[in-house]
Amino acid sequence: DALPAQSQSHRSSLSSSSRLVLYCIVCFMAYTLSNVPTNNTFKVRAYCRRGVPGVPSKTFSSLKMSSSLKSVGVLFDVDGTLADSTNLAYTATNEVLLRHGHKQISIDAYLKATIHTTPRRMAVHAHEDPEHPAGLVLAKDFDETYVQRVSKETTPFFPGVEEVVKYAHENDAALGVLSNACGDYARAVCAANGEAGALLAAANVVWGADDVDAPKPAPNGLRACVRALLGDEGDACSRCVYVGDAPTDGMAASAAGCRSVGVTWGAHGKEALADHFDVVVESGDALHEAIRHVLMQMQPIQT
Repeated sequence: DALPAQSQSHRSSLSSSSRLVLYCIVCFMAYTLSNVPTNNTFKVRAYCRRGVPGVPSKTFSSLKMSSSLKSVGVLFDVDGTLADSTNLAYTATNEVLLRHGHKQISIDAYLKATIHTTPRRMAVHAHEDPEHPAGLVLAKDFDETYVQRVSKETTPFFPGVEEVVKYAHENDAALGVLSNACGDYARAVCAANGEAGALLAAANVVWGADDVDAPKPAPNGLRACVRALLGDEGDACSRCVYVGDAPTDGMAASAAGCRSVGVTWGAHGKEALADHFDVVVESGDALHEAIRHVLMQMQPIQT
């Protein structure tokens, strides 16, 4: 008669050990996810919340998982928004046009065409036709020319922008970048701009027109950025603000369902931006205040 009791005791002990192992696994998952963000974190988090047999459900509710996906996001355009890159891009544009037998352009012509992606812009400069196939060849040469020249000196962040980026990070916003330039350029600009650039690149959402399905003003790129930063929840875009300097930036934000802030230190003035952005600002301090205000509106109420 003693043997069955001993066997039963052994089974009970094994069951307790198994529960302890499962508990340790869950803790390890929580720690890993809180330190290594991934685009699939929300899937693992959802699995954990369903529970593991033998482990009390309150175990999962007590784990801190919030750092895997943020609740709000701030996205930035690059040229004319984050970085003062006009001289670099304008000089490279004229070098490429001359190399291919075309006339040089004025600074006004360059700025006016910055609403386009690089292939369309170069086609406008060379042939006054954004659809001209030569734009692709010219754009490839342009990208290869100016990406390698990116530095803190050639693409510095505008005054006040670094403080805005740090403020958004300190207030638990997910950060990202979407440009109509090529992705390699956007990532090079962030890499050249110290701590603020590193904060923007931390979530690996620094994308260009060649990284997304369609360039701005289409909403595809912004929606993809938001999914990567905040997950697939239906209201995610409404919890993200996009900062840009061109009408097409505001149009993309509106079409995506994001909030938007326009800045006037790029290629376009306040009048050109007013109809396309929720708010238009004219200084770094004003941008800081606008981001502070919109984050207060978007942050969920803590209970």
